[in-house]
Amino acid sequence: MGSAKNELLKWLNSIGINVKDLTHDWSDGKQICNLLNKIRDGLIPQDKIGVPLLLPLKPYSSFSSFP
Repeated sequence: MGSAKNELLKWLNSIGINVKDLTHDWSDGKQICNLLNKIRDGLIPQDKIGVPLLLPLKPYSSFSSFP
């Protein structure tokens, strides 16, 4: 058995979510939305996945940096 990360990647690909690495392929949130739709069909309309947010999110480097 491989590492937990590799097992997760294999599982995601086996259910039809194309992820090659958890850093870049996961960072825009589209694949997380696709995963949620696999778990609960139609939760997020496919035409809404990838639509930019009205307000940009401020990236945080760690939990300790919250205001």
